[in-house]
Amino acid sequence: MSQNQRLLELYERLMSGEHIKKSVEAQHYQVSPKTIQRDIEDLRTMFAANGRVELPYNKKTNSYALSSYNRAINGSIAYALFKILFDSRAYTQEELHTIKDVLLNVTVVHDRKKVEELAKNELIHYTPVKKRSPLSLIESVWQLANASSQSHYVDIYYLKEHDKTASYRRIKPLGVMFSEYYFYIIAYDATKDDNFPITFRIDRIIDFTVLQMKFSQPHSSRFEEGMFRKRVQFMHTGELIYLKFKFTGRSPQAVLDRLPTAKLTKKNDHFIVTAEVFGRGIEMWLLSQAQYVEVLEPRSLREEMKTTIEQMLACYNEATI
Repeated sequence: MSQNQRLLELYERLMSGEHIKKSVEAQHYQVSPKTIQRDIEDLRTMFAANGRVELPYNKKTNSYALSSYNRAINGSIAYALFKILFDSRAYTQEELHTIKDVLLNVTVVHDRKKVEELAKNELIHYTPVKKRSPLSLIESVWQLANASSQSHYVDIYYLKEHDKTASYRRIKPLGVMFSEYYFYIIAYDATKDDNFPITFRIDRIIDFTVLQMKFSQPHSSRFEEGMFRKRVQFMHTGELIYLKFKFTGRSPQAVLDRLPTAKLTKKNDHFIVTAEVFGRGIEMWLLSQAQYVEVLEPRSLREEMKTTIEQMLACYNEATI
């Protein structure tokens, strides 16, 4: 093997997080330890030119390793990403194994085995949510995200939960979001003049075509996923609502976690909470808080909550069969 080939191989291994021992490499490449030392000095010079990476000698391990990695992640980061993926339940077993292989490939070598061992049991018991689209979720999310960033119209065939046949829609995609096990494309219906976005679950899009035709979106009114996420609950969109309610629960922090736009005013024995939210998804969360929430405004939502609670009570007042 030539010096250039040897240097390239050592470089790739270092970038993958390996620790290089001079005596081991001398035997592996069948050269003298002095030759490997010169290789290390050449690599040090190259990394120094980068300005962000060093190749120090570790006396405890008697080896050389990069001080930081441009193309590798440590085990703690890899395992954290695995845990998020497992709990999302968004991907099929096959898709998850594909992502796992890629993540392990960019994990530093000395952490790979441990990460794989920790992930193994969860992979065995992993249960994805049921998807209806024959398309690859990984590729669909990527293509729709690109279409939204470049303001391309998209034709989709969308299969609602209880429908047997898909319906055609032309949409103006605004952005991709993930919530409660599913990926969503946030979009405007291209055939309507609605002034608020709607959501489509990507796993229910059984086919789509990204068109070359673009739509215009003024910079001042551009869609921002972060701002939208703060105001939407369970991906139920609709008009912007200015919400006000009384909260008597034990954890006001739980309110702030669920409603990032919320502002709390402390009263004697409760909080008054105000927030901006999109659509009626907020009603689902408010109902989950039982007697610890009382909606004050808007009046229409207060009446809806009252009607829903009365209907729930009627279910329990009926004679048990």
